[in-house]
Amino acid sequence: MSFIDTYGGNKEASASGMAAVQRAIDAGMTISQIQAQAKREGIGFGSKAQNYIREREGSFIAKYGGNEATMANAGVQAVRAASAAGLSYDEMRQQAAAEGVQFMGGAQEIFAQARESDYQNKLAEMQQQQNAYLKQLQIQQKSRADELEANQLTYYINQARSNKTGALHIGGSNKTPRTSGTQGFKRRKLQINPVTANALSSILGGTKSATTTNTLNV
Repeated sequence: MSFIDTYGGNKEASASGMAAVQRAIDAGMTISQIQAQAKREGIGFGSKAQNYIREREGSFIAKYGGNEATMANAGVQAVRAASAAGLSYDEMRQQAAAEGVQFMGGAQEIFAQARESDYQNKLAEMQQQQNAYLKQLQIQQKSRADELEANQLTYYINQARSNKTGALHIGGSNKTPRTSGTQGFKRRKLQINPVTANALSSILGGTKSATTTNTLNV
């Protein structure tokens, strides 16, 4: 159905007036939709209708819908139309505010839900970042602990080898190194864990695994 067939006008002159424009608006069409259909069908408008359209052309309500009579209120349909056209909710509110357009309850509810959704998304993103940071911190702490344990094991191995072979040199350069392995040293007990004890036992030529006492005489 053509615009004239649906809303009225003069088919012979291919023109419509303000009454037809108002009927189209009452049916839910926006000014932009009326203009687009009239252009496709080659329809012109009378001076009153032209002035009416020109005053509203390009406005939020003219593009997306709302109360054309007052140009002051827009609802859910206008918000959905604007969203489909690619406008963000912030852009909608900015344009509406600049034109003195108020959003009705349903539209306000959409905005409120969007704000809550954005808040939850940001909260989830922050939680993910925090979890990633804590995981990285745990990895670093474990790496430092492993490094410390390796250094301790190296220290115990070196000490045990020195005591076994008499490689330790005591005193100044004029003194002869000890060679007996234990002579001149006070025996003491090192408390070490089973893994370290087994490693030392293997290095020192032992065959028996460390016991639960985790004690090595050096």
